[in-house]
Amino acid sequence: MSLSPPAPEPFFADIHGERLFCVLHPARGDSRMAALYVPPFAEEANKTRHLATRQARELAAHGITAFLVDPYGTGDSAGVFAEATWTRWCRDIAGAVAWLEAAGYKTVVPWCVRLGAALAHSAGLFERDAPVLLWQPVFSGRSHLNQFFRLRLAGDMTGSARVSRADLEAALARDGFLDIGGYRLNRELVAAIQALDTTPPAPSGPAGWFEVSAAPEPALGRGARETVARWQAAGCAVTGAAVTGDPFWATQELGFAPDLIETTTGWISSEQ
Repeated sequence: MSLSPPAPEPFFADIHGERLFCVLHPARGDSRMAALYVPPFAEEANKTRHLATRQARELAAHGITAFLVDPYGTGDSAGVFAEATWTRWCRDIAGAVAWLEAAGYKTVVPWCVRLGAALAHSAGLFERDAPVLLWQPVFSGRSHLNQFFRLRLAGDMTGSARVSRADLEAALARDGFLDIGGYRLNRELVAAIQALDTTPPAPSGPAGWFEVSAAPEPALGRGARETVARWQAAGCAVTGAAVTGDPFWATQELGFAPDLIETTTGWISSEQ
């Protein structure tokens, strides 16, 4: 019977001069690979955290260290969300890779969830010769923000005055920020995310693209299939698969996806 991995280690790290909250899930023994969690955007990060923790524990039990970092202005890290910028988050993620490499990990795998995939690409992590793990990846920032804005529009429709997307854009231009779903988005962050409207070229290393579905026979969506095929044609070793599971980033209650954890563990273990 294998031994359980060591207990998780929460701490604050100085990354690029910023005090970021981190949780290291160390693997027992001489672990040479680490998975760096690149979280999704805003409330999706809160909804996903419990599943990320389960996956981190499973990876550690299979000899792969997992590193969860809250970018600036999120979670328990320094700053507030209103001060966050895309450039700052890119520095945080790239800095976390450097932190792991300085700690002796030879291979750092970006583990990207939802808009975290676009963040990892912006931070240059797709250009490294290392595996890239993608959970329900989102690369179109514009469409992602459109969904996020609908939260505000739906809430305002319950009042006496109807608010349109144009009204939100005007308020952002006038005030420099928007309050949506408990998050204050500044103009710089919104502009940077809206500029993300294309799927990037294939990563330099192998990629695992995994999605969840409630369908009886889970399958990748059309867009995902097209991207996977395009990356494969470019010479990237891509594994694409859909498994049974809850849409964990959007469910009211905690969503679960045990098949996703099992599939992810199997894929990343094969890349050691």
